[in-house]
Amino acid sequence: HFKNAKIKKTEILFFYKNTQKASKFKPKNHFSTENKNILKS
Repeated sequence: HFKNAKIKKTEILFFYKNTQKASKFKPKNHFSTENKNILKS
């Protein structure tokens, strides 16, 4: 269980870093819309 939690945290951090990189190349409103879609799915 703890191992799974650790993996999840790493995945979230990795995803967060990637989205931060992506946000630099996208208009703010487009990025936030994409973020909402990811959270929904």
